[in-house]
Amino acid sequence: MTTAALGAEVLEECLCESHALTGLSKRFQKRLAKATAGSWLLATGEDFRVRDVEGGNASFATRLTHRYMDQVLALSLRDIGVRRTFLEVFHMLKPPTALFGPSVVAKVLRGAIPRVTEEKRTTMRRPRTGSHTYLKAAYGAADELRPRRKEVT
Repeated sequence: MTTAALGAEVLEECLCESHALTGLSKRFQKRLAKATAGSWLLATGEDFRVRDVEGGNASFATRLTHRYMDQVLALSLRDIGVRRTFLEVFHMLKPPTALFGPSVVAKVLRGAIPRVTEEKRTTMRRPRTGSHTYLKAAYGAADELRPRRKEVT
């Protein structure tokens, strides 16, 4: 509906500029394509997330954009400024390029750096004391999680 409303506004502008209908169709189609480019980009870009979609495969740039948008969406749950920008783009109040503005990109990058260092810290490492200690610690932890039977006396 928003895309149709944008098209109606473009048509009104084209009709108000000149009462002559000569060249109206070409002028209108060019402006309509520009006005609706964002909505087409959002729709067709997301289609490539579906495996075996008709129309080819997602390019490297499209896959990279998908990963970036996943991070923007996750960040929008914690950051009101990113959420506002995301919703403005989603509701076509702003162009999709608004999600690539400096403030959003900086927040996405800042959010990506701690995750990488956090993953490195939380990976399980083998102790230097020997494999038997490592295995004993692993199995000991598993034993603690196993449900105990009540002893019948």
